[in-house]
Amino acid sequence: MTQPRMDGFGEAIRAAGLSTDSVIVIGSGILDKLGIREAHDIDLVVDEEAFASFDSRPDLVRHENALGVSYHTENDAIELWRTWGLLGEVERTYGDLLPNTIVYDGVRYMTLAYVKQWKQKKGRDKDLRDVTLIEQYEAKHD
Repeated sequence: MTQPRMDGFGEAIRAAGLSTDSVIVIGSGILDKLGIREAHDIDLVVDEEAFASFDSRPDLVRHENALGVSYHTENDAIELWRTWGLLGEVERTYGDLLPNTIVYDGVRYMTLAYVKQWKQKKGRDKDLRDVTLIEQYEAKHD
């Protein structure tokens, strides 16, 4: 198995005033970490305590849509969510997601297998391209 590449995920999380102990990198973060493809932003699920503090943080912008409430850094480099899932399915909290995570360099990521499954279910063109990239990676690293 190849070593995950070094990156700035931990630094970016800490620079946003978050503890790496209270967040899980979701979405394409693990693809970036493993060198499959670069992520364009950092999507995080945060624990309940951290999420509850966001309304009092002027450096975070609150967003609300069909997926629920999220907070973003002003430059949209980081998106912060209380849950992660698919619209119409049970949303999973930080605690629910923990069994499907892996830690690299002190940062917790969703496993590649979990992200692959999520992207297959999501089924958007960009997700299916990622599934292909993941399968190519798996074929090289099994």
